[in-house]
Amino acid sequence: IRGPVLNSYFAGGYLTWALEGQHKIILHGFFTNFDFMQNEYARIGRGRAELDRFIERFHIEAILLETTNVYLNVFRALEGHPDWSLHATDGASALFLRKPKLAP
Repeated sequence: IRGPVLNSYFAGGYLTWALEGQHKIILHGFFTNFDFMQNEYARIGRGRAELDRFIERFHIEAILLETTNVYLNVFRALEGHPDWSLHATDGASALFLRKPKLAP
């Protein structure tokens, strides 16, 4: 996984451990910035434009989220997205990776 990673709260602790701090993650178990949660993170499910804004602002390279109804709008926004591809899914979560940018 290349980072930074857009992840769910529940995946944060695992990613912190698995990535050994090599890449930034968005949320983890010690998260206390509730303004960020309300004013930034909660907006990712409001359509492709909001998701793209978040991705660009935080330079997201990977997305790991549970495949629950909570993230249904995020998955809809990523479906057919020209910059993202589904890399893996196990029925409980999905990993999307940003496609490499082609040189002009």
